Amino acid sequence: MHYHPTGKAVRTCSRAHGVELRRRLYGHAGKSLPRPKLPPKARVPAEPYTPRSSVTYYTCRYCGRLGVAGGTGQQRREVCPARVCQLLRLRANTGGCATA
Repeated sequence: MHYHPTGKAVRTCSRAHGVELRRRLYGHAGKSLPRPKLPPKARVPAEPYTPRSSVTYYTCRYCGRLGVAGGTGQQRREVCPARVCQLLRLRANTGGCATA
């Protein structure tokens, strides 16, 4: 009997005919193709661990002292943590409204 496929994915009328079609096309019956054997990967020796830190140096904008801003996630500094310098920074950022 004539068989007409009803969709794009349908190619044969039954599983048995699908196995035959697969044998004709690929030369095996329903099994997955054997994977090619790959050469073993060359092992690369691991580098020795060297700790790294993100230490940056800055010079205070107001007093001129050299400072260290280190640690992960810390932003770049321009002013040292001294109270006088922080008040000057606040005054410059707020337009002169900071009080001592």
